Amino acid sequence: MGNLRKLLQENMRRFRTKNLSEAMGSLQQASPNENSGWEREFNSFSSQLRNNPQSSNILFGWWLEVYSAMADQLAFYAQQLNLGYKIEQFKPEILKIAKATGDCMNKFQTINPQLYDRLVNDDYGYVFRKIKDDQIGELHDLLKDAKKLSPSELSRTLTDIANVYQFRSENILNMSWDYAIDSDLPDNSDNINIYSKN
Repeated sequence: MGNLRKLLQENMRRFRTKNLSEAMGSLQQASPNENSGWEREFNSFSSQLRNNPQSSNILFGWWLEVYSAMADQLAFYAQQLNLGYKIEQFKPEILKIAKATGDCMNKFQTINPQLYDRLVNDDYGYVFRKIKDDQIGELHDLLKDAKKLSPSELSRTLTDIANVYQFRSENILNMSWDYAIDSDLPDNSDNINIYSKN
């Protein structure tokens, strides 16, 4: 239980440093960061799971960190649009983020299909639908409609999408509170058992 508590406490500490509002329903704000390291976070998946390939703690922690880093990267692009840069300059990177967004879910499903199915069919199924619609779908729509929008509209829309990524990162943290079990500990009796959850 100690490792799980440590991971979740660290994530909560991190979110507080990003000014997560305690008011219900308010969005976290992405922090523009040119060097967010989202690809490094995304590619760290294999090394993190090498010693414990089915750890739900690592899965959730990896996933929320990737989305948070993506949020900061997208917020940086939005900031650059306000400075006069063209969205075409960032299109390849935005498309990479959109693809990796879906790949995160696919990796989670591949590594721990029972947990994935439980999440999809339980209270958090809406998160998976929202990721496809409000993150991947809206990024593609933004790029498709870019010529119809002014630079300020593009920037505002991309900022909104970045904040949705940050909010989804918080959703994943909430999922981890309800569903994560620390599979590398000898005694999981104090942890939530996803298979006995009503």
